[in-house]
Amino acid sequence: MSDVERKVLNYGPKFVPQNPKQTLQRLTDEINVMKEKVAVAWRRETKTVGRNPEIVNRFSERIEEEIRTTITKEKITDPKMMKILRNLKKAQKEHKVVIRQTDKSKVFHLGKPETYIEKSAQYMSKMNAYKEIEQSPLEGMIKSTEELLIDLVRKKLLPAKYLEKLRPSRTESES
Repeated sequence: MSDVERKVLNYGPKFVPQNPKQTLQRLTDEINVMKEKVAVAWRRETKTVGRNPEIVNRFSERIEEEIRTTITKEKITDPKMMKILRNLKKAQKEHKVVIRQTDKSKVFHLGKPETYIEKSAQYMSKMNAYKEIEQSPLEGMIKSTEELLIDLVRKKLLPAKYLEKLRPSRTESES
């Protein structure tokens, strides 16, 4: 890698995700954005006209290749971290453990799915925030809408030809 390429990479984003898989997923789009910006700067400095100069294409290909090789070589080398990850995966498979990030402190909490269901039921009953609906209110809404439309036609506020177009469909409506 040349000194110019290293300098360009040094000016890169301040945040680089630690997830190599995510980086590889985003890489093509990021390279295309970078390529377009470099091409615009190249054309401005050299006062040339054209879509993408060949030198910019070669530069972006080399950058992408360098990033891909660096990511594929990287592995977690910390033995403690590897052991923790193995134990978490094992616990998750054997005991059906759910790993979630907490809301306020942003630490992880391990628990069983049943525990989360119980806690959410307790919260809903404690806060009285949710009400179970015995039947869908859709039928009543369709009926009242139809009555309103018919009433508008009777009062001659709505032309009769629009009644069928505006009438809600029982088969296409979702509850």
